[in-house]
Amino acid sequence: MPSMRFRFLLIIFLLSGLFARVDGQWLNGWTHRVQITIANSQVSGSSNLSNFPVLIDISDGDLRNVINGGMVENLNGDDFRFTAADATTLLDFEIENYDESTGTLIAWVRVPVLDYDDDTDLFLYFGNSSASDYPNPENTWNSNYVGVWHLHNDFDDAKLSQELFDYLEAGDLVRLIDGSIVTDPNVAYQSTTQTVGGVTQAY
Repeated sequence: MPSMRFRFLLIIFLLSGLFARVDGQWLNGWTHRVQITIANSQVSGSSNLSNFPVLIDISDGDLRNVINGGMVENLNGDDFRFTAADATTLLDFEIENYDESTGTLIAWVRVPVLDYDDDTDLFLYFGNSSASDYPNPENTWNSNYVGVWHLHNDFDDAKLSQELFDYLEAGDLVRLIDGSIVTDPNVAYQSTTQTVGGVTQAY
């Protein structure tokens, strides 16, 4: 009888160890991570969204760089990585703004499946001194997005490589996401060109 009990306890121990390894998956080389949960109540519609760019706006002292007392190794946040719920599948993302002194990160993350009737979990990794720049804006925004511009004075173009001429009487302002512009409606306009199939069109 003691032998049977020992075997039973051994089986429980082995199973618990298996589950611990599944729950404890970690991106190799990174020392810190936070879990991000997207509530299904924030997902519009009655079906899952595919390859959807999700806005992540987070502020945390740990997200400051190490010089400012945080855990991020790179001054520009080059060691940031986003993964799916399995904690290892890397996701495409674009950093719109990172403030290394306050630990504020604003990023767009392409989520392969955004669940409408269940919460979606992601992980944000940081803390790897050997990591190089990884964000991939081109893959963050799929081909359905003709253009994506974050409206600052420099008109940083996340999607297209064409030049965007700035005829705006503009200034940076704090708004809902990261910034905005102020224009004179009587004179302000934007002009750009795009070449498709050898034909150049002005907009």
